[in-house]
Amino acid sequence: MQPFDPKVMVNLFPGSSYDTPPHKPDLLSRLFPSAAFYARVFLRCTRWLSSYYRKNGPLPQAWAYGSSWGLQEMERTGLRLHVDGLEHIDGVKGPCVIVSNHMSTLETYLLPAMLRPRRQLTFVVKRSLVSMPGFGIIMRAANPVVVDRKSPREDLATIMEEGCKRLANGVSIVVFPQATRRRWFVDAQFNTIGAKLAKKAGVPMVPLAVKTDAWGVGGLVKELGPINLKSEALMRFFPPLHIKGSGHAEHKACRDVIHKTFDWWQTRQNAIDQGQPALPYTDPNFVLPEIFSREA
Repeated sequence: MQPFDPKVMVNLFPGSSYDTPPHKPDLLSRLFPSAAFYARVFLRCTRWLSSYYRKNGPLPQAWAYGSSWGLQEMERTGLRLHVDGLEHIDGVKGPCVIVSNHMSTLETYLLPAMLRPRRQLTFVVKRSLVSMPGFGIIMRAANPVVVDRKSPREDLATIMEEGCKRLANGVSIVVFPQATRRRWFVDAQFNTIGAKLAKKAGVPMVPLAVKTDAWGVGGLVKELGPINLKSEALMRFFPPLHIKGSGHAEHKACRDVIHKTFDWWQTRQNAIDQGQPALPYTDPNFVLPEIFSREA
């Protein structure tokens, strides 16, 4: 990674899509991918960014730089990332609510690299993330909406109140309606919080599908799961939805496109694992629900 310049907002994602450049991991990464991954990401990028914040205070350029550096270290270890649909983010004027399934810590690490150069950004996070050693100061610097995960009713009230404040100040918010990281997508676990927040704040809702199980979920410490370099990291942004009426139709459309995309990606991964030719990233038969057409 180039030396940090606080005047420069690093942007590794200037276009509508991104693919990890071809790269052969070194011997250490091939033999011990988890050890190499965590040593590079935690002991280099995360430690640098947390140290910078302690000395200098929060700086958007530093957040984008640290996240981008983290991506390059992950790719150095052998991680492969594919992202598309960034043009939908670019097309949103003003703040928005980005609604995503939640699979691993990977999306929290990488979304600042692709989104912070485009717009102000924060997350809805559980309280433990803002108190973690190292990563906690980075998360606190983003001024996130923090929930306790003890009372759903209190969490909803917090997200509605604090989320609307952030959005009114021009800050886009990433929301994970599944609440916790999940290996599979289950409709019943994908709640309506994103649509409710977007409706109350009067801003668009942008669906985001992710498949990030390359960074597994740990047992004792969820952030320290196994690294599986045979699994690709995939992200896709969809066109924005403006909430009309109750928001149930928009929520269903958001949930459906994420679910269908995730299922296709899993089919693609299964083919790769079986030694078959890789399927395209997008299902040839996939069609956006009709509700998206009214937004055009």
